[in-house]
Amino acid sequence: MCGIAGWWDRDGAPSPAAALGAMLDALAHRGPDDRGTWRAGPISLGHVRLTILDTSARAHQPFVTADGDGVLTYNGEVYNFPELRRELEGEGVCFTSTGDSEVVLHALHRWGPEAALPRLNGMFAFAYFDRRSHTLWLARDRLGIKPLYVAETGRQLLFASEIKALLRHPDVTARPDVPVLTAGLTAPYVSDQRTEFLGIESLLPGTCWKVGLGSRKEIVYFDVLQALDPEKLQRAAARPLADLTADFGAMLAQSVDMHLASDAPLAAACSGGLDSSYVTALASERIPETPAYVADVSVAATRSADGEHAQRVAEHLGTKLTNVSVGPDDLLRHWPTACWLTDGPSYAGSDVALLMLSRAMHDDGIKVAVTGEGADELLAGYKVHRSTARRWRRWRRRPRQALLPAAWHPSAPPGGLLGPRVGLPPATRALLEEPEDRYAVAARRYAALFERLDCVQPAEARALLARCLFDLTSCLTALLRRMDRLGLGASVEMRVPFLENRIIDFAMHLPFAAKLNERQPKWLLKQLAARRLPPDVVFAEKRAFPVPWACYDGSEALLHGGALGEILSWDRQRLARAVASCGGVGHARFRLVSLEVWGRIFLRGESPDEVGERLVACRSPRR
Repeated sequence: MCGIAGWWDRDGAPSPAAALGAMLDALAHRGPDDRGTWRAGPISLGHVRLTILDTSARAHQPFVTADGDGVLTYNGEVYNFPELRRELEGEGVCFTSTGDSEVVLHALHRWGPEAALPRLNGMFAFAYFDRRSHTLWLARDRLGIKPLYVAETGRQLLFASEIKALLRHPDVTARPDVPVLTAGLTAPYVSDQRTEFLGIESLLPGTCWKVGLGSRKEIVYFDVLQALDPEKLQRAAARPLADLTADFGAMLAQSVDMHLASDAPLAAACSGGLDSSYVTALASERIPETPAYVADVSVAATRSADGEHAQRVAEHLGTKLTNVSVGPDDLLRHWPTACWLTDGPSYAGSDVALLMLSRAMHDDGIKVAVTGEGADELLAGYKVHRSTARRWRRWRRRPRQALLPAAWHPSAPPGGLLGPRVGLPPATRALLEEPEDRYAVAARRYAALFERLDCVQPAEARALLARCLFDLTSCLTALLRRMDRLGLGASVEMRVPFLENRIIDFAMHLPFAAKLNERQPKWLLKQLAARRLPPDVVFAEKRAFPVPWACYDGSEALLHGGALGEILSWDRQRLARAVASCGGVGHARFRLVSLEVWGRIFLRGESPDEVGERLVACRSPRR
């Protein structure tokens, strides 16, 4: 895995080497093994490398074609590169390395990005400069597993894997985008081009930018709504569930096999939940010595359920398990580092546990970890999926005139379908200037998916399938961002076998009964897992990562005299009211303090370590 950075001054000004070096310094954790640059007049491409496939110098980047007309800086893994390589060799292309980077370069250079992109099966973000047409191409994978950010300053277009690298360029300044930050406090997550920083955009998943001297065109090559095929859904619904289960099992086994491709040591991140445990089981069958790791948050001498369940799985599989202990002081001390790595406020209480898990893997020499991310969104694993089906079933069985609110009608979700707005206390919410209504944006996206599924009956099946597809472009995006940053923050590549292209396509078109059946969510996956895992693991109720909010007691003291008031334009009285109103509501306090931590690091220039020690000091008197 790697980090990329660079820019194109379309006015023709030569690019300063020192600025590119500073940007790559900010990405050093993503690629500590190698560094390379390519510069030609106003064009600069940079790369930091974590050696995983072809660890030799032959895979050094940026990669340049033999004729010098194509240049690539690339972050990710394309798992079907052996097939693409054979096809390119059949067309006369000669290769000098054995990894996937050179294959991606020649696919782009020979077939063109618009033809090549849909054929890449994996996770990636890249910048490819075609000197023949004087065109810069920027792209991300289907669901945005790998990140890519862009800033434009006049005629200068800059890009990087992380925002902090863009901020190292002398022409880019850290300025807060207050509506985005406020929306993060109050609204559901929606994949968006806007970031927490004014003037810095994110490429959307499944898109590429074609940039010329005087133009910029966004091309969407994968979109969940457009990829949804109602006829394919109907065909799948007519098939026996046993056949669908067998097909899915074969695909997932092949995907895990592909995701284990590595010339560096690898492991499994096993929380003891169904998804990661099943991936661990498949990985241990393919490579028997595959170790497993779990983050165990310990509070008041009590181990989390994750540690106990993961131990149960490891003993059943005969796999070595490393238990990474995370205590209350760890959560506070490393919270600012998690914010720095993710470039934004940390709104998940488990971020620090994931970071410490990654660090433990790194300390043991691990460079790659397979995870279970993506299964819940594809296969209806969240409680909200079951509640969605339950609400629509009640709606179908009642007279319409008895239904309130009016939002409960066929063309829109029932009230509360997307979940409540973040539960800030009313007194705190009243202090906020209402941001753009992302809840309305989210509802429109859901409604479009719901309409696309008009062939699906009954209503609860249609609503549940729409909700799963909606989550692929909302909450999953946030989960993938934290997996990428907090894994590579410790130089560990996190891989997601459930998000292989064929599995995405297959699961998108599974019928209701394959996802929710006999009151069992992820029914199809559970049929497979029951053959390899203990029943109490397979059929356990889904649980969130166990981080008690009490671990953050006292952290609100950081808000006094800090950056939050400046960001939200609050005077002392308003800030004091916000602190008082959220002090007893754990998740509300956590979000406000996270925004404070982010502001101190990115706007005030305080170091994550310094802020972390302040947080520990805030908590100490309450022990």
